Amino acid sequence: MKSDVPSHILHLKVMDDREISYQEIVKATDGFDQKNLIGTSSFGSVYKGIMGDNREAAFKHLNLENEEARKSFFRECKVLAEVRHRNLVKIISFCSKFGRKILVLEFMAKGNLETLLLSSCISLTFIEILNIAIDVIHGLEHLHHDCFQQIIHCDIKPSNILLGEDMTAHIADFGISRIIYGSGTSTTSSGGISTLALKGSMGYIAPEYGLGGKVSTRGDIYSYGIMPLEMATGKSPTNHMFVGEMNLHKWVSMHFDNKLEEIIDMRMMEDTGEYEINQCLISFFLTALECSKQPPNERPTAREVAGVLESIRKTLLEA
Repeated sequence: MKSDVPSHILHLKVMDDREISYQEIVKATDGFDQKNLIGTSSFGSVYKGIMGDNREAAFKHLNLENEEARKSFFRECKVLAEVRHRNLVKIISFCSKFGRKILVLEFMAKGNLETLLLSSCISLTFIEILNIAIDVIHGLEHLHHDCFQQIIHCDIKPSNILLGEDMTAHIADFGISRIIYGSGTSTTSSGGISTLALKGSMGYIAPEYGLGGKVSTRGDIYSYGIMPLEMATGKSPTNHMFVGEMNLHKWVSMHFDNKLEEIIDMRMMEDTGEYEINQCLISFFLTALECSKQPPNERPTAREVAGVLESIRKTLLEA
């Protein structure tokens, strides 16, 4: 059966260099058995499976009753097939036959960052938190500064950060991403001018977007900035304590000068000495606060953030 993927998508290079058959996917996932279900969203479900060559893979099955799911499929195909970086999830193949839209993605053994943060059995050390933050900002740095066209992810949050066996972090889910061309025009990855209202996730979406502000890399930086604050305090930006004008950024800012010890998640400090608390941790919080400032033009670029965090890590490791 002929694929209904546009020719400009079919000709993009994926890891397997071919479109996978639906029958192969059914076999790999044991018929989409619930025991292999590893995630769900408004756009569809994700299953773990074993490819014919014994590789583990994640199969993202899009719900085509949702029109946005179809558009997200083409966006992800376009972005992931053209972009390669160690901190971005890799596309292995895809299937667009028999009325199905399925992405075959690199499997991440440690799951997503949100699940890890919610776990009562697992706690991250400061160096692990710092490493994850550095991985994610390097992924954004590549999207914002080094790609064929500037790419804005538009939905940076812990559930979209996947962790490999070695805890390397990868940015995933490019379903609402935007490609910015030389004219500054924002387009969907399938080629047309986007007339859709910008979407994002509560607690992470940049405040200017709620006021009709233009999509920009600084919006990604705001979303990114919330994550280090969340990792280091153990508080989600959607926590019930954040109501009215109070949010995670403001709460941390209020305690930053002399009450930092009251808001940090002490579990991450078990193997950290006084020097690291007084120097590296303060610098880490300050960087996250800079990223999540309300005025977009006061936020640093991804490249600037990457440089600062790498310097913090060097200091920490040499201490």
